[in-house]
Order: sequence, then structure tokens, then C-alpha cells
Amino acid sequence: MDCSRPCIALSTTLLEHQLSVKFAFLSARVNVALMASLLATTSSEEDRSAFGTSGPLFSPLSCNNPGNLATRENIKMLNKHGVRDKCDESKSWVGQKTVDAKTRAAYNLFDEVTFSKFQSLMDEYISTCELDPAVWEEFFAAFGNKRTCLSRFLTARDGNPNNAAVMMKNTFQFRLENRVSQIVYPGDDRLELCKRIRDYWTGTFFGVTEDGSPVQYHRVELLRPPLLMGKDVGEDRLRIFYLWWLETCLSMQRVGQELRSSKPAAAGGKSALSDSNIIMPKGIEIFDFKGVSLWYLSGCISGLRMFSRALSVGQDHYPENLRKAFVINAPSIIALLWTVCLYVLSPRTKSKIQLTSDENREGLREFMDDDMITSMFSSTDIYQHSFVDEKHANDPLE
Repeated sequence: MDCSRPCIALSTTLLEHQLSVKFAFLSARVNVALMASLLATTSSEEDRSAFGTSGPLFSPLSCNNPGNLATRENIKMLNKHGVRDKCDESKSWVGQKTVDAKTRAAYNLFDEVTFSKFQSLMDEYISTCELDPAVWEEFFAAFGNKRTCLSRFLTARDGNPNNAAVMMKNTFQFRLENRVSQIVYPGDDRLELCKRIRDYWTGTFFGVTEDGSPVQYHRVELLRPPLLMGKDVGEDRLRIFYLWWLETCLSMQRVGQELRSSKPAAAGGKSALSDSNIIMPKGIEIFDFKGVSLWYLSGCISGLRMFSRALSVGQDHYPENLRKAFVINAPSIIALLWTVCLYVLSPRTKSKIQLTSDENREGLREFMDDDMITSMFSSTDIYQHSFVDEKHANDPLE
């Protein structure tokens, strides 16, 4: 059943208590688009169906610039304590004889038998492929390792091995046809385009938490969807850029996985787990709505529709990419819609998202030091639209 129509209708009715009918209608459409974009890499298949949805200016980290790989050397830690064993996702439960149901449900939607069935299904398919097995090994490596890859696709399809297999095959083909893994490497023919659009993308990779999760920070007020979706950029070009962004996110997750694999065991001084057993950490995304008004939202409607379509590649081909999302400094109109969304989201998805009207430093402290939080908030202060516009005024995209 498609619950998106009742959800939108209900949110519109609630908004009419505070706004005119016209602005209530506009606001509902804007916020549903925003929430759909956020949920694209967050929610389960059931959640998505309920919604009707099947650099350099910010951070000195090299990974923020297209053509520079995310490596341990250019990723800073967001605390002063080093890596310690705090992330449950690092403890792979697959293969264990007894598993606490609550622990399993925290980040997966399947049991050992279901996982083994899915693995056998994919192994059989790969053995019949005419492609070199090394191509599939590269595919699994992009998602950290085979275990992480299978787990993410199976979870994204609510523990259904057959549906997960279809999704994984589609993603594998998509990555081959679009040369996805090459887009982060120097020399790729799309990097010049990504560098140009990067100046208009007001998000930044800020570092990696002590347990390996990369953090990205978005200052929503500075984003200009109508410009990004205008004739100089457009949907197709933005989709190419977003592929680079998602691949960089995966590369940072692999850095986090490397940090965890190099963590010494409690005794013996050796790595606690082999790379093949360590679940690759998911990302943390922070959406800061400070300064965002109803007028800003209502002026972005047309751009947000295309924006959401361009970013749908995350939903389709980067499953279970999100560990935690913080929506901070949220205006009351977004908080109101979020109250409605809570009724149609699964408990697992709701547990991943925190929405507050303030900076939520208490929640952020779970992953970052206070100094780092302050530094993150100030990282976009130097951004100026006038600088970017002047930089590209005489050199528009062809």
C-alpha cells in the first residue's frame, strides 16, 4: 500500500493550523522532498514505499577535492582518544551459533540461516557468470569486503535473499556500465566536472570518528537547489557529481575499516579481527538547518524535485550507507512534518535519525569531541556565494 498520499495530506492539514492553505501546501511538498532525500540511504524497503520513493571552500582534507583519494594520511580523527572498541557493527555476528536478537536487530534484518542462503545464492550466480571473478572481488571490496556487502544488500531488502540478489545484480551492472569505481581516481574524465560542481555543493567530509565512521556536515542554508538544477548544471551532471560524493563516502568508510582492523587486540598485539571479518563502518551525516526559513524552502520547490531524482542513485545502489543522521537547528515546520513521518517509519529507521531544534551537542558528543564539534560548525563560515559565482562567471559549464 502506498502511504505517501495520506502522509502528505495529513501533514498539509496540520500545517494549515499555522499557515495559509497556500503556504501549507508548498511547505508539505518541500519537506517531503527533503525528507525523501535524507531517507534515500537510510530507510528500509518498507519505509521507502511508505514515502512513495522506490570542498576546498570548507575543509583542508584532501578527500574533499575530486581527484584526491581518502587515505589514512589525509583523514583526521574527531577526538583525542584514538580508536577504541565502541561500535557494535565491528563485531560481526554472522556465523556465530548464538546471537542476541536485540543486537542483531540493531543493524541487520536477518539471521545466520538467511545470510548463508543469500551468500549461496550469489556464489552460485557468480560461478555461472562469464566475467572474470576478479571483477566481483573488486565489487565486494568497494563495500569493504564480501561480508559487509552481502549484509548491506540483504538488510536493505528486509532480509529477503531473492530481492537482495536482484538489487545486488542491478548495482553490479550499474557500476560496470558507469565505471563507478574509477570516478575517485586522478585522471578520470569526469573529475573536471566534479571539481566545478564541488564549489556549489555546500557539504564537507569532516573526518572519521574514533570507531571508524566518516562524518559529513551539510549547511542546508547555503545550498542552492535551483542553481544546481539549472541549465548550467542540471540533473544528469549533478548525478555524476553525486556518484563521486558517494564513492568518496565509501572510500572513507574503508579508511575507518582499516583503522579498526589495525587496532591491537587486548592481548598479543595483533589485529583484533581480519579484514574479511570486520563489518565496514557506516557514515554519520549532519544536516544543519540553521538560518533556513519557510521563504527559503518555498523558493526551492522546483529545484528540490529534480534534486531528489538526481540523488536517488544513493537509494538504488548504496544500501545501508547510514549509521546515524542528525537534523539539527530544525525549524518548527520540519519538526511538525517529522512528527507525521514517525507514524510510517520502522523502529530501525527512526533509531538512526535525531531531529532537534538546537545544535544537539549532547548527541554529537557520542561521536566527536567538543572542540571538533565547534570546528565543524565554523567550517562553513568562510563560504561565500559571491566568491563562487565570480569564480565561474566567465567560465560556465558547457
